[in-house]
Amino acid sequence: MKMNEKEIQKLMEKLEDGDPGVRENAAKALLHAAIKGQDITPAVPALVKNALSDEDLAVRWNAAGALIYHYVNKGEWNKLGELVAHDIKQTVVKALASFVQTCNSVEKLDNYRNALENFFVEWLKRQPQGRTKEKIEMELKISGLLMAISKRKAELSKEKGELLLGDTVKKPDKDGKKIYRSFRMVSRNG
Repeated sequence: MKMNEKEIQKLMEKLEDGDPGVRENAAKALLHAAIKGQDITPAVPALVKNALSDEDLAVRWNAAGALIYHYVNKGEWNKLGELVAHDIKQTVVKALASFVQTCNSVEKLDNYRNALENFFVEWLKRQPQGRTKEKIEMELKISGLLMAISKRKAELSKEKGELLLGDTVKKPDKDGKKIYRSFRMVSRNG
């Protein structure tokens, strides 16, 4: 069932309720709507401002999932990087890793990887020179997500009878010869 804007507004109000169960159910309803491809744009500010920093893990998890699916549905890949950057409690990073494991589209995985890489390069440009705790933490988050993407792409390639080696796929043709298809290189140095 598709929610109208009035129903989304009610869920936004419930994200501020004193009862964690009410907040969790509201975030979960928004997640399910986003999974189904519904536009939850009016709820995005409330999810980012309140639910992602909620004291309750279930609220944060469902909010992160709703935002991930919303941004993927909209093709707003750069917003995923912004979520990672402001993820204080690591909920978004874990939810993104979970999303990667369930994604069955190499194209979406490539878009996601490209967005993370581009975000990270731009983020680094805005940072002071030298190694800082913040830079190291961000590098670990991004590299972990990039590894999860590579692993999932390898799994999907294997399912199709291909073998993913680094950034190249070996695929047998009709005669058993190997055909090489190149993938864009993943930046390891930022």
